[in-house]
Amino acid sequence: TKNCAYLGEGLVFNKYTGSRGKSGSNDSNPEYYAFIRKAMDEGNVCWQNAELGKVDVGGGGTIAYIMAKYGMNVIDAGVAVLNMHAPYEATSKADVYENWTDVSGFLVADPRIVDDPAVIKFITYRELRELSYMGASVLHEDAIFPVRSCGIPINIKNTNAPEDKGTWIVESTCQKPDNVITGIAGKKGFCSILITKSMMNSEVGFGRKVLQAFEDNGISFEHMPSGIDTMTVLVHEDEFLHKEQSVVSAIHRLAAPDSIEIESGLALVAVVGRGMKSASGTAAKLFTALAEAQINVRMIDQGSSELNIIVGVENKDFEKAINAIYHKFCD
Repeated sequence: TKNCAYLGEGLVFNKYTGSRGKSGSNDSNPEYYAFIRKAMDEGNVCWQNAELGKVDVGGGGTIAYIMAKYGMNVIDAGVAVLNMHAPYEATSKADVYENWTDVSGFLVADPRIVDDPAVIKFITYRELRELSYMGASVLHEDAIFPVRSCGIPINIKNTNAPEDKGTWIVESTCQKPDNVITGIAGKKGFCSILITKSMMNSEVGFGRKVLQAFEDNGISFEHMPSGIDTMTVLVHEDEFLHKEQSVVSAIHRLAAPDSIEIESGLALVAVVGRGMKSASGTAAKLFTALAEAQINVRMIDQGSSELNIIVGVENKDFEKAINAIYHKFCD
């Protein structure tokens, strides 16, 4: 069993692979193998030596022998696999998924808007979901879901600066963020539909009737702040533009409101952070930053989780709003 690969014991090196004796095999020289081992040891990388299986009976083949024919030293490397090429294979559970890219982690704000924004050290999957939905992007959601479902953390690293610690994306953490907020993101191009009706709060099903008008026209809504006699639905302007009159007619037919007002050219800015829940005065600090920058807030929305605060501003104030919020919380 000394030449067996063990699950969870590190990277597996195969010094010799192939079958049918020398005609279909390869074997690197000892000096080359010693160089590889030394590099792994100096880098604190766990490794093990193993074979693919019993010679001429089990295991699998690689193309290493082809390169070896031309005098190349070749060593196969990979993870330990139980029942390779069988209908069901088994490998050990990963401790971390490292994603190497061209940035040193997930940034607090878009570097195209804020000069030299700080790197987020730790971010939860929920925070990442909120920021990604509002436009921040480092990883595609399809790359996140498999590891998230297994509880595996992600470490975003920079290929050009491997010494940087990068960003850890985790399910939950007791690590305190450097600032109350974790990140800022946003999008332009929204419009609001303000529906007014006296005694709206006492009419059962009013909200459903309004949203049905959007559903019937194939439009999804982003946010829906409301008051006693008012209800505002925010949607993407490009989705709504060509169907606005159809939606307005449907709302009148289904909900019979007193009035409907449409406003375009809005942008949404999301301020996200797990630290906001335990910090007092976060909202006051946010609105002070916007007021000092002379930015008018057109909409406010905060979920009960207190994970984020979303504000609506005019498109022309979008970049200025993100800069004002970033420097207020992160300087």
